[in-house]
Amino acid sequence: MKVNVTKTLRQFLLILAAMCFFSFPAFAAEVEGSYGTTDNGIYGWAWHKGHFGEILTVKILLYYDDPSKPKKSLSLTADKYNKNVEEEIGDGWHYFDAAVDWKSLGGKPSKIKAYAVYNDDWIGIGATASGSSSSGSSKSSSGSSSSSEKSKSSSSDSAKSSGKAKSSESSKPAESAKAADTSSKKGKSLGTFSVTGYCTCPQCIIGQGLTYSGKKPTGNHTISADLNKFPLGTKLMIDGIIYTVEDTGGGMVGNKLDIYFDNHAAAAGFGRQNKEVFEVVE
Repeated sequence: MKVNVTKTLRQFLLILAAMCFFSFPAFAAEVEGSYGTTDNGIYGWAWHKGHFGEILTVKILLYYDDPSKPKKSLSLTADKYNKNVEEEIGDGWHYFDAAVDWKSLGGKPSKIKAYAVYNDDWIGIGATASGSSSSGSSKSSSGSSSSSEKSKSSSSDSAKSSGKAKSSESSKPAESAKAADTSSKKGKSLGTFSVTGYCTCPQCIIGQGLTYSGKKPTGNHTISADLNKFPLGTKLMIDGIIYTVEDTGGGMVGNKLDIYFDNHAAAAGFGRQNKEVFEVVE
């Protein structure tokens, strides 16, 4: 009798443990992301929180006349770099974007749904996770997948590319800008800084394209810096060109600077370089 009771109790405990395991997964994936549109396409970011090296696929569904069936679907890879994404989550290599010919589709869609794919689960990001039809940011767990959306989407529309900027030590801002301010002179060296380039395209910035100072950035003039080190209005000389600190960001800490370029090709071509920076004497 004692043996039977012990056996029964053991079986009960095993069943209880199994129920707890399946009801409360120990490692539920927390996925974050957002999306938005421009006149030329769609952009956003998605990542498995805390997993910096993990790249997610993003499914975009565009709805028009039929709210139950997307007119077009996109399959993107969130593996591009974006400065704003880095400032928000600490890793900029989870950005995605794609050109979309809205005109050929009859304009922008009435509704957009976006899903990050994790372990074959479709997890809503941005407004999709919150149930709204407008863009936004979100946090979601793997339990919020939508299997019905999988069957509606076609993976034929894919736009997969890597936007990692290539560093080039020979890349410099336009030579014509050198010595533009003849009333200022090179002062003492401030040391060697890690310098990158950015522009106002969706790949570099998510926002209205204005600097922290509220001014519109200008090539060969605007530079982003740590405002605790260089307040707004500070002039710095790099490669003979005088820049004015008008912008900042979460990644601008200590000896890091970000030069504004008028186009993305120039910013990406500049890459990341170590430059000696000088104060400007007026």
